[in-house]
Amino acid sequence: MRKIIRSKTLTFAVKLRSLGMRPGRPAEGAVPEDTLEDEIIAGNRKSPANSINSMHADRLAGRPMEINARNGAIVRIGQRHGIETPMNQLMVTLPNAG
Repeated sequence: MRKIIRSKTLTFAVKLRSLGMRPGRPAEGAVPEDTLEDEIIAGNRKSPANSINSMHADRLAGRPMEINARNGAIVRIGQRHGIETPMNQLMVTLPNAG
């Protein structure tokens, strides 16, 4: 079961990352490598099964998370160029909601 949840979480993270790159491509000239998603997946699969990402670790430790620097930057770039980024906006909003 843990493997299935981890796989679904990874799939969501990769899709979110891909959505995040869209505003930057035409608007800011960002040109990520075509292999970026595969590299993210490979890196995740190499990590120990019980590992967590840095934002999760920050949240558990009560430290500020870098969500605004990561997903917030995507939202701000999208706003600057009139490109909607609803999933990234959600990711910025949720951790600050509670």
